[in-house]
Amino acid sequence: MKNLKFIIFILIILSKTGTVLCDESIFTVNNIQVNKNTFKNKDELINLAFQKGFEKLNSKILLQEDYIKVKSTSLRNIKNLVSHYQIVKNQDIEFDKYELVNLYFKRDKMYNFYSQNNIKYSDVSGKTLKILPVLVLKNKIFIYDNNYFYKNWLDSSEDRKSEVIEYIFPLENIETIETIKKNQNDLEMINVNDIFEKDIEKDSLLVIIDYDTQKTKFFLKGVISSKKIIKNLTYIDKSNEKNNYNKILKFLKKEILEIVKEQNIIDIGAPAFLNINLSLKKQNDLFLFQNILNEIDLIENYNVREFNNEFAYVNIKYYGKINKIKEKLTEKGLNIKFINNQWSARLN
Repeated sequence: MKNLKFIIFILIILSKTGTVLCDESIFTVNNIQVNKNTFKNKDELINLAFQKGFEKLNSKILLQEDYIKVKSTSLRNIKNLVSHYQIVKNQDIEFDKYELVNLYFKRDKMYNFYSQNNIKYSDVSGKTLKILPVLVLKNKIFIYDNNYFYKNWLDSSEDRKSEVIEYIFPLENIETIETIKKNQNDLEMINVNDIFEKDIEKDSLLVIIDYDTQKTKFFLKGVISSKKIIKNLTYIDKSNEKNNYNKILKFLKKEILEIVKEQNIIDIGAPAFLNINLSLKKQNDLFLFQNILNEIDLIENYNVREFNNEFAYVNIKYYGKINKIKEKLTEKGLNIKFINNQWSARLN
């Protein structure tokens, strides 16, 4: 009788599996600010919100070269990509001169739009990056004290709420100071694992900023999305402006975001498939697993190939890299392992 109830329960679940419809999608843009002085009626408000929302979405998930391709998209075409919108009650006095709008784009239409324009987007949602900017000024090294970039990285003029990446900074410690001083004649040889606590699940980046009023050089070294990063950048300021740290910081953050995007590209023209064994410890584990899959925007669809009262064998169609899917599933409370050429999962 107990097994019969279990089978009936599973059959109900199986009847609901299929195409994933994600309410909170990467293609959702929240809190679009529209100045009340820029429109006269609701139609004008919505038109402005559509244009700003489309630009905000693309600046967040597209590489710069692709962002430029779609920047001139007409309002008519943008409207065709929108599923629905929501005018939000503004409760923040600081922004009382703005109307706030949430915008929801249709995933399938966005896929078609990007495919037609030969564009791949990036999923950097929920991305955190451990970072340590080290300032080199007139052959002197500044790590924590008198380091504008360490002190002001999160307090620059940019709206912190618009940050795509969550930055994490290591606390000041003697070991880091000693490591950098020991390698002060060749900072590029520093082992990043000596700076950050070793954690393969976390991205980390050491940034050496060799400051000059006209030509500032950067050396970046670390790991992003399981790939080692070593990169040199240069910022040229022809204005000869003194104390142009804020302009340099904006440039640096923009370049780092571009690097992160490059490592998280989603090729919608090349879907992949994942077969996974889900351990069933409780009667509703498969139901909970289904809800998790429905919440992950990168998953196109899934189906249960086989099941009993101990496990379910699930086939998942998804976009992007396997590490990204693993990261998303882990964030949702799944314990994922790869053993004997087989992916297995269980709910924590």
